[in-house]
Amino acid sequence: MRDMLVICSEKDPASVNIRDRMLELGAFQESTTFEGRPVHEGHEGHIVTIGEESLFRNNVDAEVFKATGIKHKSVVYLSRHSSKTGHQSLTVHPIGNFSHARYGGFFRQLVHCCPGGMTRAVRLLNEMAKEEELPHAVSFEVTHHGPYLNTPTFFIEIGSDAEAWEERRPAEVVARTVLEVEPEGNGPVLIGVGGGHYAPRHTDVALKKAVCYSHMIPSHAIPGLGQQMLEGMLDYVCEARMVYFHRKAMAKEDLRRMTEFFESRGMQVVRERDLPDP
Repeated sequence: MRDMLVICSEKDPASVNIRDRMLELGAFQESTTFEGRPVHEGHEGHIVTIGEESLFRNNVDAEVFKATGIKHKSVVYLSRHSSKTGHQSLTVHPIGNFSHARYGGFFRQLVHCCPGGMTRAVRLLNEMAKEEELPHAVSFEVTHHGPYLNTPTFFIEIGSDAEAWEERRPAEVVARTVLEVEPEGNGPVLIGVGGGHYAPRHTDVALKKAVCYSHMIPSHAIPGLGQQMLEGMLDYVCEARMVYFHRKAMAKEDLRRMTEFFESRGMQVVRERDLPDP
């Protein structure tokens, strides 16, 4: 977690569970305080705890820097994941809104992502979940929800119900993952386009190929993406110069329009065979 700021919310039981496992497994010391709560320093990064829900607390990176003088290359949120199915899951995703900001952040505003750290996290989760024989499905999620920050950010989550959020073993796997992750990654950076909320094709590509994923756009969001939103998105995809489409999950007209847009901006549209092996 070198150069990473890890955010825990006291309102989130999964977040507290993961933080506590990190403090048990890692080597941390209390270096200062933030809003009356200890800041834990270790592994060349810091863990900060906030008192409110993470999604609606904008600009916490700037507030931590102002209060402590600590500046980081990336931010990682420890979080719960909720779904109606209740399926056990471990997920990772970039943040921001392609449309309305019902769950924090701002309308049609993305946050800089952390392709290397985020992609490394999903790989580590997958490896460790198999080692521990956890029943949890490991995947990316597409870009969604707040808060807004200026620092490259991703969420790492335990799903999907109150019982799962309190379990120790999956929290230990997430904690170990965060302790090992660093912001940098190897391989070309991709924008992922198409597919459902859990980005199955993009997850598969990330696990099989030496690439790093940036923002991911689900199929259902594409029709609402106008030229202005697409142009603005390119400011938040970090060093991405390639685009991977989940073609079978996209309408032909959406695929044509997205291909024309990205190619006109100098982006390379790639297939799996074009990507480097690990």
